[in-house]
Amino acid sequence: MRTADSSNETTREPYVIAEDGTRAPGIAPAYADRSAIPIVTCFNRKYMPGAAALFASIAEHASPERLYDLVVFTDDLTSNDRQKLRLCLLEKPNISLRFFDVTAYYSDFAIKGSGYFTKEAFYRLRIPEIMLSCDKVLYIDADTVTNRDVAELFDTPMDGHCIAAAPDMFYTLLGQIGADRNKKGAIQEIRRNGTYFNSGVILFNVHEMKATNASASIIRVMQEHEYRLMDQDILNIALAGATKFIDWKWNSLLFLEGDHRMPREFHAKIVEAKRDPYIVHFTGPVKPWHNGDLNMAQHYWRYALKTPFYDELIENMHRGRQLHRMDIVRGSASVVRYILLPFGKRRKKRDAILNFARDRFA
Repeated sequence: MRTADSSNETTREPYVIAEDGTRAPGIAPAYADRSAIPIVTCFNRKYMPGAAALFASIAEHASPERLYDLVVFTDDLTSNDRQKLRLCLLEKPNISLRFFDVTAYYSDFAIKGSGYFTKEAFYRLRIPEIMLSCDKVLYIDADTVTNRDVAELFDTPMDGHCIAAAPDMFYTLLGQIGADRNKKGAIQEIRRNGTYFNSGVILFNVHEMKATNASASIIRVMQEHEYRLMDQDILNIALAGATKFIDWKWNSLLFLEGDHRMPREFHAKIVEAKRDPYIVHFTGPVKPWHNGDLNMAQHYWRYALKTPFYDELIENMHRGRQLHRMDIVRGSASVVRYILLPFGKRRKKRDAILNFARDRFA
């Protein structure tokens, strides 16, 4: 690898920066053994509680007979952050953990989009280019935990497909019951026919993606339109027909509680996935480290307990509940002041409210 001092600072070629400051056009495997398992995850400091539990879960179930090459795409972790994350691997000697800044790969991206997303969500789109020396790469979101050895998933035969992924439970359900409000024809059709996958867990077939120039298709789709679910919609459109579907248990979205319109067969699959989830995926803005009562949060806390973040997580959650209670008290106090101590226009509104209540409930 070239050092930062010897690299050409004026070059426009994309590169990655390793933790030690060295630069290279891509990331080489940590092990010469071709049976080693490259695993990529992308997150910022806000997702460290999730990544910590993920790392602990990978370490707990890792086979002593395999090598695990864990790679993090990030740009804001401190040296102390990185050290704490290393402790989450339970001192397993067969797991390598490295950190890389890959933002230079995205400097030429004209990203269109809206809604809830972070730039880290797009990092997975160029994994096949950045990890070009690997035959396959397993990508896992930082808001997941695994209850199985990920080597089982990595060993999935690709059968000529570019990726392997699990159907998205939520949007497959919406498509089947006719409740999908997405107006974009391509995405709506993919969801309706049950071939829409969740991008939180993806096994990339790097060799096949290179042979079919799939990365160029991803970039083209990415720059053509604005998508609500951003990277997930982009991958679904670009890789339609090139995806091998795996069991929902490998990407269980366990917030589904059961719609009365849910087809019986669909409901049975959700029940089975919930009974024995291989990878639990906590989608949405509220995570188990925010709310310990979240559905299936016990899967997260089982592994979080083994990390150096545990005490801090408990303290933050307790503080968050106290703040929530204070917000409720403040809101109640505002209502009391509004009713009991009105002035100006508030008095007229107060009188109108009281008159309406008197007439309605007398």
